Amino acid sequence: MKKVSVIIPFYNSLESLDACLLALRGQTYPAAAFEVIAIDNGSTADSSALRARYPEVRWLTEVRPGSYHARNLGIRHAGGEIIALTDSDCVPAPVWLEAAVAALGAMPATIVGGRIDYFGPEGRDLNVYERFEDRFFMLARHRFLVEQKGVVATANVVAERGVFERTGDFDSRLMSFADGEWALRATAQGEVLRYAEGALVRHPRRGTFREVFKKVKRIAGDRVVLIRQRREGTKRLLGDLWRHSVLDPRVHRQALSFPQLVGWQRVQMAALVEVLSLATTLEKLRVLGGGQAFRG
Repeated sequence: MKKVSVIIPFYNSLESLDACLLALRGQTYPAAAFEVIAIDNGSTADSSALRARYPEVRWLTEVRPGSYHARNLGIRHAGGEIIALTDSDCVPAPVWLEAAVAALGAMPATIVGGRIDYFGPEGRDLNVYERFEDRFFMLARHRFLVEQKGVVATANVVAERGVFERTGDFDSRLMSFADGEWALRATAQGEVLRYAEGALVRHPRRGTFREVFKKVKRIAGDRVVLIRQRREGTKRLLGDLWRHSVLDPRVHRQALSFPQLVGWQRVQMAALVEVLSLATTLEKLRVLGGGQAFRG
């Protein structure tokens, strides 16, 4: 049986990390066949109690800000033949590792992106922030993103260790989408990416303005960083600056494209789309002017 290394970066959020580590204790994959490496990415919260609760976990520290710095450190210290990545706020299903490892061998594939189910508070409908994230970040279409777009999310990706040796690290200059960039780079070099429905993790929805704002801001800045790194030229940069900005007429159409919302929620959604489009533009301009990408 192949040895697996599970890599989890964290920045504060100790309560959700606790739930993640507890779920990993309940895996159907034999405990002796996998290790868990948790990397503290400069937390201000005291994790000593959590470390004592999970003595089987290898605890590392990466002070450079950015979860991809932390993931790269974890991978370098991993002893497994297979690398499994998830986030500190995810809850892996009991069969996650077993299903992912089986999928790697059966498809065959060198990388698998597993299923991600997004959950919100029970007992109520989705609020405007959760509906926004669901629509604009295609939460329900993860299979499409893996199979048709060729990208993965580090909330749930499992790969042979050799893929990282052949492809290289995650681009730690990015605060988001370095997972997608890595997958595109890997498949361009001949790695085989497949979707694994049975390899399930659950991920919380973002249910507040602050959470959605931070995600939008982080992605906006990284768009500029990525275009610059690829040297795609001024035309592409200006085109991306226009995209999702207040000058883009699609933004205003999208603001009113939620027919299931009525009354005050419809007004809230329209205002949210407009505000976040402005925030997207301002963040791109800030990074374009020499600012560092937002960590979030």
